[in-house]
Amino acid sequence: MANYWALAQPSYDTDYSSLNINGRAKTRYSIPGIDCHSCGETWATFSMLPTYCPDELKSEPSVAKPGVVPVAESHRIVDRAKDLIQAEIGAAFEILPGVRFAECSLDIPSRPEASVLWSVLGNAMVISKEFGRALEACGIDLPPTFDLDFGKVGKRNANLPPPLPKSGEPIDLIREAQTASTQDLEYSLVVLEYLTHPADSYRLVCDTCGRRECEARAPLLSHVTNKDLPDMIWCPGVGVVISDGVRECVSRYGPTNVELREVAF
Repeated sequence: MANYWALAQPSYDTDYSSLNINGRAKTRYSIPGIDCHSCGETWATFSMLPTYCPDELKSEPSVAKPGVVPVAESHRIVDRAKDLIQAEIGAAFEILPGVRFAECSLDIPSRPEASVLWSVLGNAMVISKEFGRALEACGIDLPPTFDLDFGKVGKRNANLPPPLPKSGEPIDLIREAQTASTQDLEYSLVVLEYLTHPADSYRLVCDTCGRRECEARAPLLSHVTNKDLPDMIWCPGVGVVISDGVRECVSRYGPTNVELREVAF
């Protein structure tokens, strides 16, 4: 049996509590999803690239406004993005329909206080700069980090029970919150490399759009050993898998809004 450790999002009593503590992050630019006329599927990935959107792509309407585009347009934008940034981000990050760039803003109905904010889907996380400095002091190589913009920030203490919005919808916690200053909020966006199955585990199911399906049945972590992994890597279905060095640092530092979980298979 192999054992790994992961940083994971804790369980919350309600969706209100989760949103109250973590807020909601929005990315400004992304490669559009794809609408395939051949296989009939509309699809996109939700991973993030460790780079800001190049200026040459910001003028593309479908990059600045999320949505889906036909196959030919998708291939044109993906190919252009590869020409502009693939060498910079490296082979570990694949440019696919739906991938997001690192320009990110956060709306949160309370004053953020936690070490980690689980505000972003996929292979990105928001960490306090204090927690980042603690990791670096332990000799940890942090993944690429990016500035985080704050949109609306509420005045309430994040540790207090959240109020019930008039509509009953959790997202309206943000809309109804009293606005506070965003000064002195020190958080960064961290973009993690993500773990995938070996290339031969994927089968091409549509020649037109390039959609693939994974046929692997073994757990993702069964393909690697601890020595093969960076200090932090995103593993779908598990969380942020970490090295022993990160685990020891986390145990000493005691970050908030995060759980250490042992992963065994």
